[in-house]
Amino acid sequence: MNKLLSEFNTPFFEDWKRQLNKELKGAPESDLTINDPIEELVYTCYQHQEITDQLPTYGLLNYTSNDWLNFGLIVVLDAENANKKALHLLNTGADALRFELNQSTIDFQKLTQGIEFQYTHVRFCIHTIEQFRSIQTSFSAEQQKFMSLEIDFVGNEVLKNYQSEILAPNSFKSFLVANGHALQQCGANTWQEVAYCLTSAHEYLVLLTENGFMLNQAANAISFNIGVGSNYFMEISKVRALRYLWNKILNTYDTAQSFEPCKIYGLTGFTNKSLKDPYTNLLRQTTEVMSLVSGGVTGVIVQSYTSKSEQFDNTLAERMALNIPLILKEESYFHAVQDPQNGSYTVKLLSHLIAEKSWSYFQRLDEMGGAFSSPVIQKLKSDVQSTAQKRIERLNDKHEVLIGVSIFPNPENVTNAWKEQESYLGLEALVLEKSYKVFAS
Repeated sequence: MNKLLSEFNTPFFEDWKRQLNKELKGAPESDLTINDPIEELVYTCYQHQEITDQLPTYGLLNYTSNDWLNFGLIVVLDAENANKKALHLLNTGADALRFELNQSTIDFQKLTQGIEFQYTHVRFCIHTIEQFRSIQTSFSAEQQKFMSLEIDFVGNEVLKNYQSEILAPNSFKSFLVANGHALQQCGANTWQEVAYCLTSAHEYLVLLTENGFMLNQAANAISFNIGVGSNYFMEISKVRALRYLWNKILNTYDTAQSFEPCKIYGLTGFTNKSLKDPYTNLLRQTTEVMSLVSGGVTGVIVQSYTSKSEQFDNTLAERMALNIPLILKEESYFHAVQDPQNGSYTVKLLSHLIAEKSWSYFQRLDEMGGAFSSPVIQKLKSDVQSTAQKRIERLNDKHEVLIGVSIFPNPENVTNAWKEQESYLGLEALVLEKSYKVFAS
């Protein structure tokens, strides 16, 4: 092999660039430049080792595996039925459970009956202080070590009023979540989402340490929820940039300490999904999960594409939501290669560009008062609304395409309606199909 490689000249960057220009056959060099108006990033469509070797490393810091948890999602309306669904999901491929708690009063013993906590990661999404108190009294400290909570102080004013109670010493693996997914579902681009995650997480870090947590304990008590879209390499790079920048923040406080890998949970959403042509969503969800696991998330939560529909039966969509990560792991072996994007010059460059924009935006938000500050919330709302409007305009002007929505419409007349979408920080959730002029009129 060494002899074979010695027979070929090393392709230096300038030589390669000249060859690319030759292949343009008179077309302007600007044709090789990508100007992304949503991400507000400009970069060439080709990269070279000479360029990316100068950039920081955005790989899987402190990771020994690319494995991830495949979460089954249960919306809890009734404890007994939710328990049946949870056990069914565990028997059909889920290795973790996420309970979306939509009731203030819940029988947690009935909800978790038959679930072996020592073998199954259980995650509760908390919305009320009553839910938090009930969990603390329903489970022993030993059981709590095998579960985690999602508590979003920034997005939930009620929970924020009980900080001292919630931040008291506890056994949970993680409980404060930087909810970038919710902002992404309102239309945020990658660096707006990452910057918001950093701003929220930094606020949590300060709160926890002020309440008696050691720095490494505080860092371990924080997790990130991120969304994902169809821009494949951009979404991979977003995950890597978030991990890198969070590590940068922690090292600012203590360079000598070794921190555990940050916990990043990726959730698919509904911004780019279609109910008019529902099966196209399977393709979108597949590439989205590929982006998440290639970027190195801790867990994947695929929301069934019909769960926000008024009419559709959810059986097939729920089964496919569980199957997509399973197929990528058990048949495509996406978990078998540590840091699979290492060596990709384009991913490294995009990670760097997103990290730079995110860090600059994070610093600005931090200077304005941090995640709990009204000026910061207003700034985020204004900027995300502007990005969401750009998405809508580009879809309606055919600069961006959405199969089954703006091009190649479903020839069958599918009757459906979207359920009311959740808002976040006063921002409405964005569903492009609802905003497309053909369907909106």
